[in-house]
Amino acid sequence: MKINLKGFTIIELTVVVAVIGIMTTIGIVAYSDVQMRSRNDSRSSKVYVLAEALEKYYNKNGEYPLCASIASPVTADTVVTNILKGLDPDVLRTPSAAKGTNSVACSDPTSDTYGYIVSGSGAEFTLKYKEEGTSNLPSRDSRHRISSGIYTLTLNAGTGGTVNEGGSYASGQTPTITATPAQYYQFSSWTGSSGCAGTASHTIVMDANKTCTANFVPIPINPPSPPVVAANTVGATTTWSWGASSCGTNTARYQYRYTISPSGYDSGWVTTASTSVALTTSTDGQTYRVTVQAECYNPIISSGYSDPDDYEDYYRPIPYCTLTVNSAGNGTVSSSSGTYDCGTSPDTPTITAYPNTYYYFSGWTGSGCTGGGSNPAVITMTGNITCTANFAATPVGISGPYVSYSYYHGFYTYFPYSFGCTGPATNWQVRWEAYDDSTGGKLAGWIDPGGSSGTIAASTMYTARHSYHVRVWAVCWNPVTSSGDAYGYAYFYRDVWWVRYRHAWAPNYVYYADDGTQRRYKTTNTANASPQSSGGQLVSPQANPTVDFSLYPAQNNCKAIGGRTPTQNEITGVWYDVDSDPWAYGPRSIPAAWVRNESYRTNTQLADDKTHAINRRYSGGGGYQTVSLKTNSNPVRCVRD
Repeated sequence: MKINLKGFTIIELTVVVAVIGIMTTIGIVAYSDVQMRSRNDSRSSKVYVLAEALEKYYNKNGEYPLCASIASPVTADTVVTNILKGLDPDVLRTPSAAKGTNSVACSDPTSDTYGYIVSGSGAEFTLKYKEEGTSNLPSRDSRHRISSGIYTLTLNAGTGGTVNEGGSYASGQTPTITATPAQYYQFSSWTGSSGCAGTASHTIVMDANKTCTANFVPIPINPPSPPVVAANTVGATTTWSWGASSCGTNTARYQYRYTISPSGYDSGWVTTASTSVALTTSTDGQTYRVTVQAECYNPIISSGYSDPDDYEDYYRPIPYCTLTVNSAGNGTVSSSSGTYDCGTSPDTPTITAYPNTYYYFSGWTGSGCTGGGSNPAVITMTGNITCTANFAATPVGISGPYVSYSYYHGFYTYFPYSFGCTGPATNWQVRWEAYDDSTGGKLAGWIDPGGSSGTIAASTMYTARHSYHVRVWAVCWNPVTSSGDAYGYAYFYRDVWWVRYRHAWAPNYVYYADDGTQRRYKTTNTANASPQSSGGQLVSPQANPTVDFSLYPAQNNCKAIGGRTPTQNEITGVWYDVDSDPWAYGPRSIPAAWVRNESYRTNTQLADDKTHAINRRYSGGGGYQTVSLKTNSNPVRCVRD
């Protein structure tokens, strides 16, 4: 047989727990109310029992006991032993008070006291207690009453303190009024109805309704002794400190004023609780002052700041450093050496270097020197500085020599040259020498032409089909340094040339073979005239494009020979090879009477054409002389391949 067991669900358990909680709360509240009613019933019962004991005392003594004789701080045992004999001491205790407590008081009751208000003569009394939950004051009066009334005593407290409670008193009773000052206050006076004046705690006779007010004033605080200020850890930041002021139960605080002179800065008064302050003191030549005052205070009152003020100064001195300016030689320096401000706003002297002749300033060196290559240089004085001016010889340079071939005439070949000195050169020298490159022989040793530019005339470069060169050497210098040697070169190739000679005032014609780039025929200044069928004049095809040059075999052949040297038969007239026939017109045998001058050719013409014509004329004297020197501007060209 199978048995299924089934428990409660979570929801069912939750509901049950909630119901139990609600029922428990209700039970606790109900129980609390029951307890409170029980305590109130206990108070009522005890007041009744106490009143009966007081009536027994009256029956025996003819008056009721004074409150002070049965109220706290008189112990319960003392009361039941000496005054209300036979009374259970527990009657004097409220339900909430500890066992053995005497809860009787001489004023209206609280939840923990019974109020026993008795006339000054003990003729009557009123007993009161305070109910829990309602604050009602149920009372029980004595059976014996006098005809005089009950008066009310009202006690008030001004700002700064408290008073004990007033109450209802029978005529003639003398309750004690007490004023208790709060922290930082003291009692000053009672004001109000007659009898209120007096000390903070005194009795007053109740012969009427009375209102008394206790007055309080703050307890005065004396200013502390002025603090003694000292500056320490001086520097870019300086700390001022002072001793703590003695204020007893009060608190000390301070105010400082930070001034700088002669700048005129003034921070005004700054409040602080600290006994030190760190401030910036980084400017040289300034006096920094901190003035301090102190006072004592509490939340109610302060003493005011101490007087006189105490202060301490810190003067930040201006540091001075030395600048030393030297010369390493070959120059001088300005006299800027001396002592300068090297503090937060350093001096900036200027130093200058002056090089000697033939030298230049090359830079500053030295410990701390920041001049570099500047001249003059501005130095920022950040410490002791040494600056040394350095000088170097000014370089002497040379441009060139530049040498070129100009032209040759007879025995002489001409080479223009030039060079220039740069820098402070005071002297120079130039020399030249010549070589026959075809033989390797030296034609001329070192010769000083005597100028920085000119034309060198080399007289031995006349061998046909030989290569020559001229080397020009130059140097520039001053008493300190020189440019060093420099060289320039020019090369020349001597080719073959012919001269045609005619008698009776007929012009000569020149064929000139230059350095191999061209072969040309030259005519006289009449070369552009009409063509002639026989010798006498050669005509330029360039200047006469319409002429049929087949009529002139020499010129036509020249045009067609393709650059080779023409034969004598290809030239109209009689020509002589100056190398094979030394008798006529060769450079080795031309009579000295010939004036070898080709200067009528401009440099531009020479560079472009390199062709010369020499017109010669026969004279009856049997010699030769120059009659005219001109060139044909339109030569007949026989150009090589």
